[in-house]
Amino acid sequence: MWTDEKFWLLLGAAYLLGSISPSYVLGRLRGVDLRQHGSGNLGMTNAMRVLGKPAGVTVLCFDVAKGFVPAFCFVHWLDAQLYPVYADDIYLLQLAFGLAAVIGHCFPFYLGFRGGKGILAGAGTFLALAPEPVLIALVVALSLMRLTRYVSIGSMCSGVTLAIATTAWNWNASKPWLIVAAWLIAFFAIYTHRTNIQRLLSGTESKIGETTGKLNGEKVKN
Repeated sequence: MWTDEKFWLLLGAAYLLGSISPSYVLGRLRGVDLRQHGSGNLGMTNAMRVLGKPAGVTVLCFDVAKGFVPAFCFVHWLDAQLYPVYADDIYLLQLAFGLAAVIGHCFPFYLGFRGGKGILAGAGTFLALAPEPVLIALVVALSLMRLTRYVSIGSMCSGVTLAIATTAWNWNASKPWLIVAAWLIAFFAIYTHRTNIQRLLSGTESKIGETTGKLNGEKVKN
């Protein structure tokens, strides 16, 4: 694997795909740099608040897809004869490609390594590897968002739920690194939401339905 050029090319391609920020592109098309508006984050929530629901839905779909596609598809472009020992552990390669996309999503090189929080790209990766835990995490996220009207609470709890569900679902499936990756994503989800946690504690976190305009009182072009 370490000497296979195609593997490294696909790993780099996964990072580059993950680094494409639909929220940044959509914002620029409307004359807005989302890094300077709302929460300053290049994720779905900030895109929805600043640019509107259609933009938020577009970001959601694209961010999930850029985690799913590398994890699900890229492994099929490798030379199977070079990976006989991975016949029973093909998920390791899928996990590598998916996590590369998540890293690209969170740390895009052309945006000063300041991207999204990795929730949706991580969900896309695990949708290709462990769809059942993702569906459980989705139910928890939607339920908490409906109950509290805070996207951040739903996102953080969905990450933890994904880790717990993945552990339970794969405990006897000989996929230890899948469990490790799930917990890493859960901890990372909480870490990237640390400013949200501060706002929740201070009572300044925006709720679903509240819109955030452009900084400095400027208007967003419609």
